[in-house]
Amino acid sequence: MTHSKLHILPLCALLLLSACETPPEPPKVVTVKAQKLERVVASDRHIFPGQTRAVDRVTLAFRVSGPLVERPVFVGDRVKQGQIIARIDPRDFEVRLANKEAQVDKIEAQLRFAKSDYERVIRIQEKDPGAISERLVDEKREFWMEQQAALKVAEAEKDAAQDELSYTYLESPFDGIVVATYVENHEYVKANQPVIRILNNNQAEMMIDVPEAQLRNITAKSQFNVRLDLYPTVKISGTLKEIGTEPNRATRTYPVTLLLKPSKPIDIFSGMTGDAALRVKYKGLTTPVFKLPVTSLFSQDGEDKIWVIDSETSTLVAKKVEVVKMTQAATYVTGDIQPGEMAVSAGAQFLKPGQKVHIWEATP
Repeated sequence: MTHSKLHILPLCALLLLSACETPPEPPKVVTVKAQKLERVVASDRHIFPGQTRAVDRVTLAFRVSGPLVERPVFVGDRVKQGQIIARIDPRDFEVRLANKEAQVDKIEAQLRFAKSDYERVIRIQEKDPGAISERLVDEKREFWMEQQAALKVAEAEKDAAQDELSYTYLESPFDGIVVATYVENHEYVKANQPVIRILNNNQAEMMIDVPEAQLRNITAKSQFNVRLDLYPTVKISGTLKEIGTEPNRATRTYPVTLLLKPSKPIDIFSGMTGDAALRVKYKGLTTPVFKLPVTSLFSQDGEDKIWVIDSETSTLVAKKVEVVKMTQAATYVTGDIQPGEMAVSAGAQFLKPGQKVHIWEATP
């Protein structure tokens, strides 16, 4: 009986010790930000704020003075090319034109008589040289020439009167929309006084201010990606129209005008705000590389490396890279890495090889 108890005690102690052992903890999973590797051409993206305006815009005014008798359009009205949008009282100009036309008729009659009279004395002189003096012939010829000159002056005055009559009407030079009116009906309008402003919103442009140092990056082939605050999701391309040569003295920027071409029909009105982005390739770096945030790099054994996530085990693998270009916002690298692999994009210096990770956010 005593011998059996001695065998049971060691067995109980062994079972008790086994129950007290702590099971191994599973490896800790670290949450990281990651980015899919894609080849790009090294470039910088410059953004310039701007404001839109209509390509066709005009403030119309009469070239003559007079009381306004008709203005059938108002702010917001759409007008067609050639449509009469205002006119001043034409009666005084009609009377002036009639007087000039009568003056032309009178001089034409005098010219016919002068010509006939000159030809008559020439015929008499040819038949009887002594019957007509040379002085009389010269006087007849001179009078005829004076009437020719007078007719030219009268016709020019008639044309001027005709033009002035046509200036009493204002026509829209293009299809557009009335955005401002400056005079009311029956007001006396002076020559060159603004009357109506019209814009054509079918074709819009954007004015941006470009720093002097960035002008060298803009060429006739430059393509801008334009974003308007009112249409943030609509893709709009911008092409260079012109570069101003007079800088803003306060900001030392130059005005650059872009022609806008939206990817779908939208109403672009003057004064809309937005920005234009221009991607500038780095000179000498035309070979595709991988673009990553600066925070994806870490140094190990004097070499630049990044963490690549093993797609099967979700663990970290350090891979050596060569930095070909670095800016404040990004680094461009090459190395034994492949498109489609997931690379850690932040906090690389705090990670370890073989560490199991969970992707919290994948940045494009």
